[in-house]
Amino acid sequence: MNMNRDDRTTALGLHRFGSEYLLACEILIQQSDSIKILAVKYYLAAHSLELLIKAFLRNNDKPLAAIKQLGHSLTRLLCAAEKYEQWDQLQLTAEERTAVEMIAPYYCGKELEYIVSGYKEYPALEYLVDLNKRLSAGIKAQILERMR
Repeated sequence: MNMNRDDRTTALGLHRFGSEYLLACEILIQQSDSIKILAVKYYLAAHSLELLIKAFLRNNDKPLAAIKQLGHSLTRLLCAAEKYEQWDQLQLTAEERTAVEMIAPYYCGKELEYIVSGYKEYPALEYLVDLNKRLSAGIKAQILERMR
């Protein structure tokens, strides 16, 4: 069976990858409270968020090409997701949205991967992790419901 990339990039696959990045972030949080590896934790949380939102968009029939055009911008991805009625079921809090908006420029600008000097203000990591946990559960439920 010859499947194109659009067919192979499924909502469930994106969800699985997003959930794995979230799990890696949670493991680091549990194992490394005293070790200063904040950038790695934030990167894993932000990458998880990117993949989970993309899973949501794929589950709602957004073409892969359109998702790729959104790039790695968490704010653009979030705005695209908010256009769907199903997103309302996931109920982002104001604090979670603010956390996404705060981390978005650092993530999209690759500042969590490469050294960029200067002052940075990150959101509380807990907001991102809690958001990802809720999104992961809610999006997975929507994907499984749609598969029935």
